[in-house]
Amino acid sequence: IRHDLEHLEKWEEIWLLKFNTSKCKVVHIKHNRNPMNEYKLNDNILEKSEQEKDLGIIISDTLLWNDQIKQCVAKSNQMICWILRNYTLREKSVMIRVYKALIRPHLEYGVQLWNPSPEHGNWSLILSLESVQRRFTRMIDGMGQLPYSERLRCLQLTTLAERRYRGDLIETFKAFKDINGLNHIFNFSKNRHNLISSLKIKNSIPKSIQRLHRGFITERVRELWN
Repeated sequence: IRHDLEHLEKWEEIWLLKFNTSKCKVVHIKHNRNPMNEYKLNDNILEKSEQEKDLGIIISDTLLWNDQIKQCVAKSNQMICWILRNYTLREKSVMIRVYKALIRPHLEYGVQLWNPSPEHGNWSLILSLESVQRRFTRMIDGMGQLPYSERLRCLQLTTLAERRYRGDLIETFKAFKDINGLNHIFNFSKNRHNLISSLKIKNSIPKSIQRLHRGFITERVRELWN
């Protein structure tokens, strides 16, 4: 990291542009015996932070995505309120187009990174994401009294969880065909048909790290792919 910071300082000298060091932060990941070193840019010690937003995604020092998911749900609900204030028409075809264009993208941006795996501790996050679609589909004309599963069938939608599974499989297929350049992060079998777990369960590995590893796309997609 220090070597990279030195390159940034050289870049500043070449292009005569200075970084605002007050906006540069260091997020130390807590699960890898991090020595928590101090880093400097232009002789200024960079401030340490527990979480930062990068390209719209909240990354924390625990590598948990609770705050990111809460942000997705909050933005989606805000957009629903805006739509209800400005749209009087609740016709099916219009509302579905509005949902796909203005609401669902908030729930799926960068989802391959933060997709919560279906295990203990994550169900409240999964249900909170699904609650946005539940809420919106109830507002469509003729849908309010129907069960959620029936509303999805009538609107030709799937659950958000199913869409996330499908997205994981698509990204895995792209890696399998070496389309997205991520082939190296997946552990394919010798016959190239199955995915092999790279997680070695040992007593020496803390359970918190095991849980984090199971949440990575390379692990959570394994059973679906195989």
